[in-house]
Amino acid sequence: DIGGTLADQTDLNTALGNKANTDASNFTATGKSTIAELPMPSDSYVDLTPVASGSLLVTAPANGYVYLEGTATTSVSYCSLDVNHTYAKISWCTAGVTNGLCAFVPVRKGADVYMSAYAFATTFCKFIYAEGEI
Repeated sequence: DIGGTLADQTDLNTALGNKANTDASNFTATGKSTIAELPMPSDSYVDLTPVASGSLLVTAPANGYVYLEGTATTSVSYCSLDVNHTYAKISWCTAGVTNGLCAFVPVRKGADVYMSAYAFATTFCKFIYAEGEI
């Protein structure tokens, strides 16, 4: 109940009901662009501390992305990010020393992200908020 008379509530429901429909076909180009931008990476992030291989790196504080970047220290280096121990995972391997490696994975709020790495010198490790979360 939002208060007011039944007529006031009916007027409000009618006004809101005319703003957007379920398939967004009545959105303007600007409105569609704004909605499309909401899940994109923002400029806001939190630095994360790398953890031992196979350990929980972060529980996502919001919808966003986890980004891991570093350098291989052997010819068989790798890094990996695993979301909730499912198939939502990204891994990178290298065949050369000093090659750059990175992993960037989208995550939902509350998801657990695990980090695995071998012979990997971390440069950046961040949680990046989605635009719609800031």
